Amino acid sequence: MMNRLILIMNLLLLSSHLLAAELVYEADVEGMVCAFCAYSVSRNVSGLPGVDADSVDVDLDKGKVTFSAFSRVSEEELVSVFSDAGFRVSGLREVDPGVATGNNDDYQLALELTINQNSLSALESVLESVGDLAAGNSSKMVLTAPSAYEEDLLKPILMGRRQVMKVSFVPAVDDAIQLQLFLAATGN
Repeated sequence: MMNRLILIMNLLLLSSHLLAAELVYEADVEGMVCAFCAYSVSRNVSGLPGVDADSVDVDLDKGKVTFSAFSRVSEEELVSVFSDAGFRVSGLREVDPGVATGNNDDYQLALELTINQNSLSALESVLESVGDLAAGNSSKMVLTAPSAYEEDLLKPILMGRRQVMKVSFVPAVDDAIQLQLFLAATGN
């Protein structure tokens, strides 16, 4: 009987968690000047507990970040992840879920690069060209590399650009560096 009661309690807890409403937040961000800044803001917000990393949307021109979370996020939590980042975040507010832009575009793989660590400095112009291609289109990028190379790889792609793209950085378990660029499919 006791085991049955425990099972029922666990099922109730699990179902209430699965039915929990998604919360959508928006905040103002000062200090962003380029796509690399927007990436940094996105990365910091994505690291907050309960935040859906894929939902983070940074509007560089308006100086705003919008994101979804499965648990409450306080302004103090949000501000704390930016304490050393050079950005000022304020005005965290819960917004109507319809405000979340989300990215429902259908993407197709346009470019895939495997990069040798020894050739990184020689490939800077290639990475800048990838940035040009990405900035001129609706795009998203997945970069898999050792954590030590994250900034070295992303700066030539993102720095100085006003066009923000979705970037996912995946820490590599080995020394491999792989870049995948996806462009929005047209004419679906």
